[in-house]
Amino acid sequence: MLVPTLVRGAVHPGVVRRPTAPSLPSRRLYAASLAPPFRLPAVTALLDVIARVSRERIPA
Repeated sequence: MLVPTLVRGAVHPGVVRRPTAPSLPSRRLYAASLAPPFRLPAVTALLDVIARVSRERIPA
């Protein structure tokens, strides 16, 4: 199973992670949603979390 970098810290304790060889290419994540004020607050919160976590985990 391939696990994205963003969720590697949240893997269930019963799951074994093994590296792939050769390394997999990185991917970009895109999100499409309605613009404020039509966007639900939960969508805004999720987009904020995704942006924050990706900055913390992905080297610049």
